[in-house]
Amino acid sequence: SYEQELRNNIIAQNQIVNSFKGSFNTKLVLYYQKPKDTFLSAKMKKDLDKLAKELLKQTNTTVIVEAYNDKSGTLEEDFAITTKRANEVVGYLIQQGLKSNQIMIHSKGSIAAPSGSPSGANAKNLRCVEIKVLGK
Repeated sequence: SYEQELRNNIIAQNQIVNSFKGSFNTKLVLYYQKPKDTFLSAKMKKDLDKLAKELLKQTNTTVIVEAYNDKSGTLEEDFAITTKRANEVVGYLIQQGLKSNQIMIHSKGSIAAPSGSPSGANAKNLRCVEIKVLGK
């Protein structure tokens, strides 16, 4: 089924992340007001600018962009929304000078919840993009 395929994809993504030596630290979480929002607000861009400046000072960093959504749509719709959110963030980071080969994208749709989310978390807290950096 489509849901099982998405779950398997997320398991594979997590295995890739776990294969890195060192630990990932969540550096930034961007929250979206509405379930279908994918655009970067002025505040999000400002936060990404700060993060990009920090990352450009570091060498050999790996950045993971993980996008999530609440269960407001079908699995397919939620996955499409999170893919677009992740791509928007990555595109913006690349515009700020990061290299595409430093960045991994993981769209999780509504199958998984962001790290640290309590079960039954407010839907707004599930509509986000987490940006993690390999422990520097």
